[in-house]
Amino acid sequence: MTATHRDFSIGSRRGTGRDEGWRVRKDGSKFWARVTITAIRDATGKLIGFGKVTRDLTEHRRAELALRSSEERSRLFVEAVQDYAIFMLDPEGHVITWNTGAERIKGYKASEIVGQHFSRFLS
Repeated sequence: MTATHRDFSIGSRRGTGRDEGWRVRKDGSKFWARVTITAIRDATGKLIGFGKVTRDLTEHRRAELALRSSEERSRLFVEAVQDYAIFMLDPEGHVITWNTGAERIKGYKASEIVGQHFSRFLS
């Protein structure tokens, strides 16, 4: 069953169906889309057709993937630093990240300190 047939089937049963993924334009180019298919019924409830809305999210998808890639590079960089203790705290002061340098300098493994309040290692 193709995505479109599946969407129509779900749309007719539930009233609406949604899908997100790659689609192909008439010219053959691909784009990332969010598709919503809605069943249209007459006053008696009989299915008389479908409405379909396709939204091009290609740029949004590219930006999302670029952000994820950047975050991953930053995470890998911070984890690799061994000469500096680098960690992040949540607004209440609990440790949410802990790098190798923090482990070496402060003596706590990430599994011991993540989730703990930062005051634990200040003394």
